[in-house]
Amino acid sequence: MIKYIENYFDAASYELHSKEIEERVKDTISILINKEIYKYDWLSLFKVTFFKGESQAPHIDFTGKKNRPNISSVIYLNNDYEGGEIYFPEFNIEIKPSMNSLIIFNSDTVHGVKEITNGNRQAASFFWSFKKDEND
Repeated sequence: MIKYIENYFDAASYELHSKEIEERVKDTISILINKEIYKYDWLSLFKVTFFKGESQAPHIDFTGKKNRPNISSVIYLNNDYEGGEIYFPEFNIEIKPSMNSLIIFNSDTVHGVKEITNGNRQAASFFWSFKKDEND
């Protein structure tokens, strides 16, 4: 499953309302998959900035952990950068996310981030489990 939703939230309110945004993402995913989900662990929400020249090689989230999250989700906080597309090589999918958008995918889906060629890309990631307290 790979789901992309544009105009999902207001990035300007992210810092003030991150808990509400987290709950909204949780509710959206639960509805999409028709299953209750839970925060994965303390890393269930974190903000990450990719700077010019940075990229992320194809990977699976939390590889090597005995109990990985089941669902990964990313919200995008800005538009003022070039490059930085998220891509899913096994599905030949590449998405240039717009500010205020949300991407949801299975955590065992191989994905990466193309090189940032100008500016800085800001996003916040949320990780979810189908079971409570599914941590190592």
